[in-house]
Amino acid sequence: MIGTRFAHYEITGHLGSGGMGDVYRAADSKLGRSVAVKFLPDPFARDTWRVSRFQREARVLASLNHPNIGGIHGIEDIDGRMFLVLELVAGETLADRIARGPIPIDEALAIANQIAEALEAAHDVGIVHRDLKPANVKITPDGQVKVLDFGLAKALDGGEIESAASASPTMSLAATQRGLILGTAGYMSPEQARGKPTDRRTDIWSFGVVLYEMTTGERLFKGEDMTDTLAAVVREKPDFSAAPREIQHVLQKCLERDVKKRLRHISGFKLLLERAETERVPLPAKSRLRWLSWTVAALATTALIALAFVHLSEQPPPLAGVQFFLDAPPDTAFTNNYGGLAPSPNGRYLVFSARSLSGTAPQLWLRPLDSLSARPLAGSEGGNFPTWSPDNKSILFLSGGKIKRIEIAGGAPLAVADASESSVTVTGTWNSDGVILIGSSAGLRRIAASGEDTLLTKIDATRRETGHGYPQFLPDGKRFLFFIASGDPGIQGVYSASLDHPGEHKLIVRTSAKGVFVPGNHNFPDYLLWMQDQTLLAQRFNTRTARVEGDPASVAENVGTNPSNPIRSAYWASDAGLLIYFSTAAAAKRRILMLARDGKQVLEVPEDSFMRVALAPGSEQIAVAKADYSAPQGNIDVWVREFSRGVMTRLTFDAGNDDFPIWSPDGKQLAFVSNRDGTSQIYIKDASGAGKEERLTSSPGLKFVLDWSKDGKYILYREQNPGTGRDLMAIPVMPTNGERKPITVVQTPFAESTGALSPDGQWIAYASNDSGTNEIFVQSFPGTPGGPSGRWQVSSGGGYDVKWRGDSREIYYESLDGKMVAVEVQGSPQGIRAQQRRELFSTNFTRNSLREFDVTPDGQRFLLIANPRAESADHLTVVSNWQAALRK
Repeated sequence: MIGTRFAHYEITGHLGSGGMGDVYRAADSKLGRSVAVKFLPDPFARDTWRVSRFQREARVLASLNHPNIGGIHGIEDIDGRMFLVLELVAGETLADRIARGPIPIDEALAIANQIAEALEAAHDVGIVHRDLKPANVKITPDGQVKVLDFGLAKALDGGEIESAASASPTMSLAATQRGLILGTAGYMSPEQARGKPTDRRTDIWSFGVVLYEMTTGERLFKGEDMTDTLAAVVREKPDFSAAPREIQHVLQKCLERDVKKRLRHISGFKLLLERAETERVPLPAKSRLRWLSWTVAALATTALIALAFVHLSEQPPPLAGVQFFLDAPPDTAFTNNYGGLAPSPNGRYLVFSARSLSGTAPQLWLRPLDSLSARPLAGSEGGNFPTWSPDNKSILFLSGGKIKRIEIAGGAPLAVADASESSVTVTGTWNSDGVILIGSSAGLRRIAASGEDTLLTKIDATRRETGHGYPQFLPDGKRFLFFIASGDPGIQGVYSASLDHPGEHKLIVRTSAKGVFVPGNHNFPDYLLWMQDQTLLAQRFNTRTARVEGDPASVAENVGTNPSNPIRSAYWASDAGLLIYFSTAAAAKRRILMLARDGKQVLEVPEDSFMRVALAPGSEQIAVAKADYSAPQGNIDVWVREFSRGVMTRLTFDAGNDDFPIWSPDGKQLAFVSNRDGTSQIYIKDASGAGKEERLTSSPGLKFVLDWSKDGKYILYREQNPGTGRDLMAIPVMPTNGERKPITVVQTPFAESTGALSPDGQWIAYASNDSGTNEIFVQSFPGTPGGPSGRWQVSSGGGYDVKWRGDSREIYYESLDGKMVAVEVQGSPQGIRAQQRRELFSTNFTRNSLREFDVTPDGQRFLLIANPRAESADHLTVVSNWQAALRK
């Protein structure tokens, strides 16, 4: 950026960065002066809401023409870059000055008076700063004070500032259900920290905090992390004892917790300052001695009385819950909202999976809650299902068919155990003895510190169990809670067991989603969090008896639940009382695009909650799986859309999830997977909607439909096998001797995730992770006359979902870094030979997801589901001390 010219502005240096823009020094050649220019970040430039807010900041600043307020010269939009042209203020910030030590009282009051002048000028025209702090105050070399960054300000309406749906430039916070939290934690007013409406009195509170810090060199409100600081602001009575005596009454009026008793206008500060000056007049010597003796006696008596009173009667102030939103890091989006996150046990860190919007593979990120930024964990590419160590220093995660361990302090990850993505399905738990439990489709796996890996619990097929997951050790480190998934709603729920007696399962609560145990802390009791529909409930939990007690209470509404797998609800909680969750929101809506081979858009289907897409023979229709998030636990149905009329027709209507639709070769039927009978089975139905569905399968494993052979004989599908994980199977469409017997297509100890049959019926292309990364392979389809044995790799650098061209001469797959790749292949009696490999275009589809793209038979058009635009990305809700709300 340095040296870049925008019209008559040349960038000469970088001054800093904030949540709403990067600030640079620039030379204005037209007027021969130096200015500061504030650019809107590129990812935000496409966001009309943020652009509007940026323009509002310009208008606000322009209305504040005052010698103690940093001015604005203009707003420019040049070559698609929007920026403010600001007064370049020389000197250091007040934060820099305080860092050198307490400011002498005379100097501090002179600075405070100029800050008050700036606030008074802003308040008089109906503007509130809402982010006043030392870093936003500059002191020029000649001692003039300039208050900067009124970017959070909003014009008063009727004399009051109301919370607006905008984010803070200094904290990644956003609107809550009760209002908005803006500003920096230690300088917020109590009402601001609670997300309540704010007015000019919130600036007066911040002013008092800044005044205290100037005169003492110490922060008034501080904690080990951001949530502790916010809690201190909300619950602690400010202690002014370290401040100079003559300004303590000033601080008391500015820092009244009851906003009605607080100083109502900053102009009153001048009168308080006059009183402070009066109190600084020295007393005569005799008066000082007499005053000192009486003061010492009075203080001693008062101290003894106060000590006795505190010892006998003082109750600690109750902890208050604080709620806010967190966004993904700039230029990224959260991935796997149902399994890619975890708070550390001490509540100080979040680990989450996010992907770059430019198309790189997802990886794990670490966000300290007392920091404004997150950092990627090197070596965690493709990481999923993170689990924290009990000492908060390490993370286990699943990646490339391995369970890996990584230190948050840095270093390469180490492989702990083998695990395909199919055999390990949910997060785990880790006790102080180093014993790790991981969920899987076969049961809970126990991994010892030595690396020994054994199956601790086993699923019971007679109870229609399909997996054990979400284990969590209780405080004794021996007993644990876990979730049993089953096709029988009477069986499915949260259970307890122990390392000594893992086969003795005790039902805690019946629920269709995971449960989370939260140990008691800060005078809060032990709780079990569990889901009822999309409401998160908390119920007291007796760890001695392993039973819930009393009635459950609602903690959060509309918590996200995976429609395809409701077990994976999008919430997590730490031992320290930190709750995080994703809500079911409009962000789930995505567009369907038709792209040419060069990536140019040919057609767009308006966004909806699309999950799967299949192009009909003739390319006149598409079948989609579409989620209804308003239904309890969500519901998925199959729909058909006609391109010519743009009409969507619903094909399935039952209460179960109907997913993964594919067309028969003649376009007259659709096959799909449904759990309407309690287990995952394949059905076919007339594409017109007439008649009843016909069930084809009966085995209990989880199934995903992948393809329908062009001769109409077989439906290819993926099935979860307790012994070998994800396998590729085929079911005959027409029964033989009254039955349909599935055939095994690809079965290995590794995970076969996706597959597609060549139109000529000779080959199957599929993804397998036996090399540690999903790659695309081709082998003969079973039963092909004279088909060669063996398999041939056609991808390079990883691949996932796969399709064939109509002549069986080209394969298309999604690369792991977001590219659509085409590979020319040549079949022969000796096997498949991959020839030219080309990257066609980059796109914003969901990585490692099934059936989210299709291709026309000629290979010239690609149909795919695009992820939400950046402005509709998910927000993570964070609640500290969530238990406090249950007392109300």
